[in-house]
Amino acid sequence: MQKITIASYTQAREIADTLERKQKEASALLRSFPRLANGLTPDHVRATPEWKDAKNKADAALSALQRINQIIMRHYKREYMAERAARLTAKNAPTAPLS
Repeated sequence: MQKITIASYTQAREIADTLERKQKEASALLRSFPRLANGLTPDHVRATPEWKDAKNKADAALSALQRINQIIMRHYKREYMAERAARLTAKNAPTAPLS
């Protein structure tokens, strides 16, 4: 694993946003494979190199996203919580009544 040097919360959020986008893309690729009625991937699909590659990419992307989130919470928790509170306040703000 490579060491990441992060100078600010803004830089950490940019990295996290990029990694989240990559994780969503990898997850979508993995979901594109056929599934059984119960939602499980059949063994014959899991045995293909394409599925294995997609699974490895999805796992790596999730791991990287988890790591940057740990870094954010460890070093920039105050900034993250302030951003989250502002986002929730804006989301829950009352809207103008319709006449």
